[in-house]
Amino acid sequence: MSKNKTHKHSICLMLLVALLLTVSTSAMAGKTLGKTKITGKTSCCTEESIGIRITWKKVSGATGYQYRYNLFWSKDSKVSDYTVKKTKKRYAKITFQDNDTIKFQVRPYKVVDGKKQYGKWTTCLMSKERVADVLN
Repeated sequence: MSKNKTHKHSICLMLLVALLLTVSTSAMAGKTLGKTKITGKTSCCTEESIGIRITWKKVSGATGYQYRYNLFWSKDSKVSDYTVKKTKKRYAKITFQDNDTIKFQVRPYKVVDGKKQYGKWTTCLMSKERVADVLN
C-alpha cells in the first residue's frame, strides 16, 4: 500500500472511532431513569404543625428528585393545585394543619448537557383516615 492510502485508511478509522464514541455517549445520555419506589410513610412534627415524611429508594443515575403534593386532592384537581419542590435527598416532609386526601408524587431527574431529563412519576394516594393512621 502507498503512504497516501495508508494515511486515508488511518483517517477513516479515526473518524469511525470518533463516530462510535459519539453515538455511544449519546445513547448513554438518553438512557431513561428508573421509577422511584416509595418505601415508607412516618409522622413528623414541628411546633406549628404535624406532617408526614415519605421516603423512597435511590434511583441509579439520578441527580435529584422532583416531588409534588396536593393536601386536598380530588379527582377534579388540576396540576396547578399541587405544591412542587426539588430535593437531592431520598425523602420529603409534608407538613400541614388540616388535610383531606393527600396525593403525593415523586420522580427522579438527571442533568444532561445542562437540561433536566425526568423519569416517570410514582404516585401515593392517602385518604384522611390513612393519614390519621400514620400520625398515630
